[in-house]
Amino acid sequence: MKLFNQILSLSLWVIFTWGCVSCDTRNAPVPPQKTDSKAQGEQSETIEPQVEPESEGSTQKQSSIPVEKSPEQPETTSDPEEDHADHDHDRESQANTDSQDSGPEPIPLSDKVKVDTEAKEVVVPCLFVSPTQALEVFACHIEGPAHEAVVVFRASGEDIYLGLMELGLRGPEFWDATSRVAQGKPDVRYTLGDRVVVLLRWKQNGEQFEYPAEKLMRESFLGTSPFVRGFTFSAVEIPIGDPPVKKVPSRVEITMGGATRGEKAVESILFHANDLREITPWMPPLEIHPTVLPDIKKLVEEDVECELVIQLVSGEVELLQVARRHEKDEARRKLLTQWMPQAEKIDQVKKEYAELVQKMNELVFKGEAAKTEEEATKIALEVQKIFAQGRLEKKVLEIWSLYLNLYVEQEKLRTNSLESKTEEDLGPISMAKASLERFQYELKFLEIERKAIEIQYSEEVLSEKNKLILEGLAHRLEALKHESYLPLAKNEIEEVRLRLKELDPKEDRYHIRLLEEKELEMKAALLQIQAKRDELLTLDQENHARSEGKWNDIQEEVIKKRLFAQSRLRWADKEREKVQVLSDIRWAENFLSDESLPDERRKEQEEALKNHTAKLKAIDEEIKKLKAEVDKGSSGK
Repeated sequence: MKLFNQILSLSLWVIFTWGCVSCDTRNAPVPPQKTDSKAQGEQSETIEPQVEPESEGSTQKQSSIPVEKSPEQPETTSDPEEDHADHDHDRESQANTDSQDSGPEPIPLSDKVKVDTEAKEVVVPCLFVSPTQALEVFACHIEGPAHEAVVVFRASGEDIYLGLMELGLRGPEFWDATSRVAQGKPDVRYTLGDRVVVLLRWKQNGEQFEYPAEKLMRESFLGTSPFVRGFTFSAVEIPIGDPPVKKVPSRVEITMGGATRGEKAVESILFHANDLREITPWMPPLEIHPTVLPDIKKLVEEDVECELVIQLVSGEVELLQVARRHEKDEARRKLLTQWMPQAEKIDQVKKEYAELVQKMNELVFKGEAAKTEEEATKIALEVQKIFAQGRLEKKVLEIWSLYLNLYVEQEKLRTNSLESKTEEDLGPISMAKASLERFQYELKFLEIERKAIEIQYSEEVLSEKNKLILEGLAHRLEALKHESYLPLAKNEIEEVRLRLKELDPKEDRYHIRLLEEKELEMKAALLQIQAKRDELLTLDQENHARSEGKWNDIQEEVIKKRLFAQSRLRWADKEREKVQVLSDIRWAENFLSDESLPDERRKEQEEALKNHTAKLKAIDEEIKKLKAEVDKGSSGK
């Protein structure tokens, strides 16, 4: 009824408001920086810190530290849809080429999906393939990127999706009934929803084999298989065709983090925990495990059919039991047993969350079917009460906190394992440690967000004092996000310095200049992150003091700190502007070194070089003044 929908809309407005107040901790704190496209080619801008494999012989890589754009630097933008369309075209071209090269398929591959509700399984017929490129997906449609997969199938995405639905799996709309739903962006990654394991079954020489997807892989320079962390049903129907009709794409993939990350979430019908941004920064590329699948080429040559099994598990406890059953390393088996109490707690809190969502859904259904306005109003107010108390938001935070604590322990083990296996290569070790340190910041984010949510829902109309405290917590959260990038920034500076030591000043002058620019850029980013953090902390101090009625007592000291932080921010901006001018000078000089350059073009570059050099001199003068201002502020602190 109309009144019921009006009151329900108010409920959604309440949770949307909290989504704004809480400053969603999963968003990056600042926009990405511009890269030097002249020297490195066009690179996509990334917000989350992700490390991509470097091409052989490369001397410079894209920064994983997001920094604010200098006002002097023009922004570069790209259309993700266009990028994805290009990627799709490349994949289709490659798939067509592979199909032509390999000739007609030797045996038919069934497209039938079998649903076994008793065994809680969706079984998809598939075939082994021998990848010719680095793995991008674990399993994909036969018309997909078969050259970078382990197995392929003919089944359509719709049939797999319907099979999973028949098993009773609930998607993002159920498992994220919070502020992101109000914004039309449900996401399962903070509750990890209904859990499944992906298994591969096949027969060879009369023997039956069955392995979880993770155990069929190994992390390249670690040499060990990833943890069996399981998958989450994450597919949603999207508008397809003209006119658009909501459905699941016919060709889908199953990815499992690291190098096998899907290009688009909807293509990967299942979400793997390894795709959590806290885990991916140092995730090694995945490869087929040579011990588990030693005869992959033979399996392909003999057209050995296999079954891709998506098996529903009751929760984290059963998932750990599956992991333990397939784990051969005794140390890992022991840890899997030790983590059982944590898994039990996760299952309990997720059960409470599910019951709450179920109750809310039932109330909504009753409200829409109500025959009188009085009845509709009563039911709508019950729904609103659930949101007004923040019960769903609190459960989401508790579930996410429990998962983070579990995965932090697992990441510690992986980092220690890496340290013992790559003694001669410090790069992966330092990156892993920096990523782990940042991972642990997520727990600090959650603690602040927990405090904020308690205050947010503590009273119907927030007092001025609580409004100030909430605003201060938002500043503190933002400051902590900036601070969380410091380990990665320091690590990148150290990596650049190590690479500079390896270069010959006579033979590698150009590459040395590139790396020196990179070092200066990262130092500016480090300065900017620290200064922005300090500025935000003064805002938090101000809000806290005002809420306690003590602002006049500390006003002078806090404003002094804020001005000092702002001076450092201006200095960082100038340093970043300097990097851009140095890049322009290097580029102009590179043009002028070409003896075949036409005279007219040479004059243009000479004029450009003259202007860039003059600009560099002016920037150096400004930097000198800003440094003096900072030194003065530092001595006066």
